[in-house]
Amino acid sequence: MSINPDPYITLIETLSHPDLKVRKAAIKALSQLGDCRAIPTLLYLLDAKETPIRIEAMRALGKLKDARAIEPLIRILQTDSSGMAFCVPAVLARFSDPRVPSTLIQALNSPDIVVRQYAAQACGRLREPRAVPGLIAIIEEMSDCGSSFDPERDSGLRNPYWAAMDALGKIKDPQAIPVLIRALDDGFFIWGTSPWNYETHCGAIARKLAPFGDAAIPFLLEALENESVLVRTGAVMALKNLKYWTIVPTVIKILQDKDRLIIAEAVDFLGQSGDPQAMQVLIERIDKTPNGTVPQVPLLLNVEAGRAALLEYIQNGRASDNARLYIAIGHWMVMGKQDDRFVSVLQDGLTSEIESIRKAAADALSRLPRTKNLRRYR
Repeated sequence: MSINPDPYITLIETLSHPDLKVRKAAIKALSQLGDCRAIPTLLYLLDAKETPIRIEAMRALGKLKDARAIEPLIRILQTDSSGMAFCVPAVLARFSDPRVPSTLIQALNSPDIVVRQYAAQACGRLREPRAVPGLIAIIEEMSDCGSSFDPERDSGLRNPYWAAMDALGKIKDPQAIPVLIRALDDGFFIWGTSPWNYETHCGAIARKLAPFGDAAIPFLLEALENESVLVRTGAVMALKNLKYWTIVPTVIKILQDKDRLIIAEAVDFLGQSGDPQAMQVLIERIDKTPNGTVPQVPLLLNVEAGRAALLEYIQNGRASDNARLYIAIGHWMVMGKQDDRFVSVLQDGLTSEIESIRKAAADALSRLPRTKNLRRYR
């Protein structure tokens, strides 16, 4: 039996194989072959009975980027009722054709929330500025739900909401900035009463604001005065991501807030700033939680200004009864952040009159590699 030397012909013949997986593999191979003779066959397969075959044919057409595929794909996006339309936006985004952006923008208004999600993602991939009003509308539709939002019934609405935010972050049109900041307050009704989800919500939007750079700063500074704690918290997060350390005095005042969420973010901001004034404020907070949790210690240890302030604090005898401080130092050093100055601190802790400090120091030192001159804990 002779073997056909033309791989295109071989793959076309394989499309009649009874095994679905083999036919899918043949379609994928056709796209990798890059032979535009396959276009008519792939267009025909868009009407195949098997959903996996139709999806694979769409993907293949997107890879081949032949303009003959655009109108059939648009037809599926606008008229298909079999649940396949959501695949089209990502495929269309591969084409450099003037028909694509307008089609994707129109799909942002689709009654199918999954289509809206993928259309938003495609608009973001194209950095299409004309899509901004439609993307903002998706976010505002969610924001308008308010108390009528049911986390179980309406959970699907979150996907186009986040896809629109992500797209706006990529397009970087300044008119989106106040919309994203207002969306911080949506966390209350989207996530119910879980503080952990509030933090996740604020952090996600803060990351979307970062690409706007300096253009976002005036809006974020104004947001620090907002009555919503989620808006204020998200603003602190975003300003931290932008490394806008000139507002250290303002963030220090935020520590007087009653809400733990924004206090935690303010502490994190101050710790990352490396500002000497911020370091002293974090040191003072240690005294307010004697032998309690000291979350600011790792932040102090991560910057030289903080390490210097912490060493001075310890050398002045202010940490003589705080075992958790020694535990925090030990954890930091065990993670590979060795510093001879703090090895000495732990060694000195071995002679403390407080047993919990001696144990904390000994445990940390026992786990440090290549620790020299270790005095044995008795």
